[in-house]
Amino acid sequence: MATHHPENIDMLLVKTLAGEASSTEFSLLEDWLSQSPENEKYYNQFRQIWDKSASLLPEQGLNEETAWEEFRKRTARQTGTRTRNLRPLLRIAATVLLLIGAGIVFYLSGPAKETTGRVVSSRHETLHETLSDGSEVYLNKHSRMTFQTDFSNETTRKVTLEGEAFFKVARDTAKPFIITVGNVEVKVLGTSFNVKAGKEGTEVIVKTGKVEVTGGGKRAILLPGQAVTVPGNSGEWQKIRQEDELYQYYVDKKLVSNNLPLLRVINVLAAYYETEIKVDPGRVAEKINTTFDLNKPLRYNLDVINQTMGTHDEEKNGIIVIR
Repeated sequence: MATHHPENIDMLLVKTLAGEASSTEFSLLEDWLSQSPENEKYYNQFRQIWDKSASLLPEQGLNEETAWEEFRKRTARQTGTRTRNLRPLLRIAATVLLLIGAGIVFYLSGPAKETTGRVVSSRHETLHETLSDGSEVYLNKHSRMTFQTDFSNETTRKVTLEGEAFFKVARDTAKPFIITVGNVEVKVLGTSFNVKAGKEGTEVIVKTGKVEVTGGGKRAILLPGQAVTVPGNSGEWQKIRQEDELYQYYVDKKLVSNNLPLLRVINVLAAYYETEIKVDPGRVAEKINTTFDLNKPLRYNLDVINQTMGTHDEEKNGIIVIR
């Protein structure tokens, strides 16, 4: 069945891959991707062309200047903005659109590859995905993962992550499991660990096994209970001992606090329920021992805090304060 693609979807994909999409545009793309498997397939094809377009220019005899000029005119018509400041990134986009117009999608993906790629996206709910090798992935809210639906003909098991996910990787010494997240690569054979990418950088926490993290000419080996934070800039990596397992809160929907600071627990609850929660300054250093059931509504867990700590909560303008 033919899939209808909105007239501006190519421009939206270009802005997203170029890192220039706004939060509103990113949400629009997520909505479009969730509408049908055909949309995910189109996204995969588009991204393949984006990644390969630069190397294909000389091989295909494509005129980059012509492509750029056509793309500049099209962008000006659709957005009413000038593209001079984005030219280095959007020159690639120009070639992408030219390749699509020339029907190179089929050339790049081919009949055998058209259905092998898959994208899964989460919005306001966490997702659980089992890959073809038996590996399990728990995708946190507002995250996306791209992967091959069948690893049997591959030499490695590669996935691309945007956001946060907990991986339980099936062991296969012949095929390393490799996660690309931003400018960082995480390589394992069989283990469980958490990966979180944000504006400030990427964090990797290992629960079991051994993980290798590389990026920017640097390398770190992590063992169980260890974590590393890779800043988004060229700053120093921070390798620490991870003392708790709060990072797993979205995996088993359970939050176990063993004498942890109240503020730290509140921050996790706020992230899970997507609600702004604050703690009175006089109580931020207090510690709490209890278990939270994240399958329950927020009100239930606020009552758990109040009963355990002797606190009360107030809500004003959508902000909850624990006092």
